[in-house]
Amino acid sequence: MAVELTIRLPGELHRRLETRAEEKGRPLDQVLLEELEKVLEAEAEPTIKRERVLEALHSTGLIQPISTELVHKYVSDPDSPRQRPLKIPGQPLSEVIIEQRGKL
Repeated sequence: MAVELTIRLPGELHRRLETRAEEKGRPLDQVLLEELEKVLEAEAEPTIKRERVLEALHSTGLIQPISTELVHKYVSDPDSPRQRPLKIPGQPLSEVIIEQRGKL
């Protein structure tokens, strides 16, 4: 079902879309729909890839849900909030290591 939509476009964007429509030899509304589809598909792509990877890992048994038994064994209080990392002044350890490796 098609829905009619009226939008206001900045002049420059409208000119760019018209130019693209002329280059492709298609109507402006069709080119606009194609460009919107590309953007929406690109946004969904990482989620789809992640879901496929997780599904593959689950199906091979490489990822399994954590049992409550393991949580109670290794976590003292699973309901307590996680602690925030400490903010320590100075250079990050990774930078110190890189700097020291450069002196070798």
